[in-house]
Amino acid sequence: MPTTPVHFTLADLEQWVEKGLITPEQLANIRSYIEATGSREEQVQTAPEQRKGLNFVSLAYYFGGFMILLAYTLFMGLQWESLGFAGQIAVSLFTRLHQGLL
Repeated sequence: MPTTPVHFTLADLEQWVEKGLITPEQLANIRSYIEATGSREEQVQTAPEQRKGLNFVSLAYYFGGFMILLAYTLFMGLQWESLGFAGQIAVSLFTRLHQGLL
């Protein structure tokens, strides 16, 4: 069993029909399947993330989220007293609604 993926062209499949390795009906079924699912390039472009778990992309994602949360916290902490009571209530409600806690 090969461990690397093997790719075949339609010309390869047509040669297999000529050699009797597959039937013309099988070739027709393969062609209709390829047309229905799209080319290999289309499938690769729409494929989900290949490596699951903790990788560079997920670390960058979490780091970006952390930086946004830190910036929001620092900004609100520095401006909290200047907001006044109504502003503090508005920011608190907005933050709770945004978090989905209410």
